[in-house]
Amino acid sequence: MSFTSTVRPPNRKTYLINGQTTFAQRVFDAGKRDLLYDLKQSPRVPWRFKDDKQGTLDLSTLLRMQQHVLQQKLVEQVRAIGERGAWMEIGVGETLKEYCQTARDLDYMLQTSSLLPAGNPDPFLLSTSDPLQSLLLEEGQLVARRPHPELDNPLLTPRLPTLKRTPSARRRLLRILGVVAAVVALLVPYLLATLVKGELARVVVACACIALFAIGAVISRMPGLVAGLATLAYAAAVILLMGVKPAYYFADS
Repeated sequence: MSFTSTVRPPNRKTYLINGQTTFAQRVFDAGKRDLLYDLKQSPRVPWRFKDDKQGTLDLSTLLRMQQHVLQQKLVEQVRAIGERGAWMEIGVGETLKEYCQTARDLDYMLQTSSLLPAGNPDPFLLSTSDPLQSLLLEEGQLVARRPHPELDNPLLTPRLPTLKRTPSARRRLLRILGVVAAVVALLVPYLLATLVKGELARVVVACACIALFAIGAVISRMPGLVAGLATLAYAAAVILLMGVKPAYYFADS
């Protein structure tokens, strides 16, 4: 495996039993590409082309590896049932419960990561962008060491990542502003369409408004899934409004 400049491979030890690698080593080799990697985050503003690269330990991949470990345990238990003719003492039920809980935890991880507000750190990614997490990864020899002025200065106390919470009054104001912005965003294309004549002009107005809304959604702090759904809903609303033609349109035709 070829690691990038930020992430370094752990010390490789090969465990052989009768000339074959062990199950634990096989699981690690299968998952390490998605477990340790450089995460490139593109800036939201279109005029910045340089991506930020961060060494990352992905805990969701670690949970997927744990799923495979439980699958191996279930296979061994099924074999034991056939050999011993027993069921209760094998513990299949407990293993199945643990496996189902792992599947639910993985689904929770994926949903939580996709709905995180912009600016809040992903709790399931240990990244070198955070000084404390970077120090953990360096001490574990998973990433290359680098200077940390904020940690080396005795006058500075390192802090855990903070969650960006919005006061309730500001949240209400943001909701009101969001409703006003949505109404304006829908009225603008309709008013522009009433000022132009011809099907081609109305289509151009609709496409331009949808494109501007999509760009604004990308630059904003919306999560990716929310931005995509909002753009689809806005496009559907604009298309419906464009179907409502003013009275003079029929009078002239």
